[in-house]
Amino acid sequence: MAADRVRSKQASAAAAPDPNANPAPISSQPPSPAAAAAAETRNSMDIEREKATVLIPALERMSANVRELVSLEGEFQKQCTGVIEVPYVDPYGARVAGSMNKDATPECVARKTRMTELKQSLPKDSSQVQDTARRNGILPGVLRDLVAKYQLGAYLRP
Repeated sequence: MAADRVRSKQASAAAAPDPNANPAPISSQPPSPAAAAAAETRNSMDIEREKATVLIPALERMSANVRELVSLEGEFQKQCTGVIEVPYVDPYGARVAGSMNKDATPECVARKTRMTELKQSLPKDSSQVQDTARRNGILPGVLRDLVAKYQLGAYLRP
């Protein structure tokens, strides 16, 4: 009988949880309904952001074009405004002082041409980004976040 009591005590001690033992890890505990809903929402936003990765190359290209355009406009303002004196020889052999607008120099003409190309490409690139977003079902809020991240708000209206 005593042996039975000892065995039953051992069995009940094995069944009772140890108060000094570590609790179950959080990942093995069932999530609360609010946490499950938050995880589900987070996952759906992650999915939306993953869908939007298709836009990143076009947005990076647009951002690079905007930076180049801003740089060229600054250079043009510094180096291509005003008049320069250009001495030349007239048909009779006399040296004559002439003047020419700086924006007519070959370097400035090349800058102006590149600026025009960049300005014309931005609306086309913008509409391509919007069409790609629409075709891929990218939410407007996700597109807005990407436009803000790449600082293209003035060129791309989601």
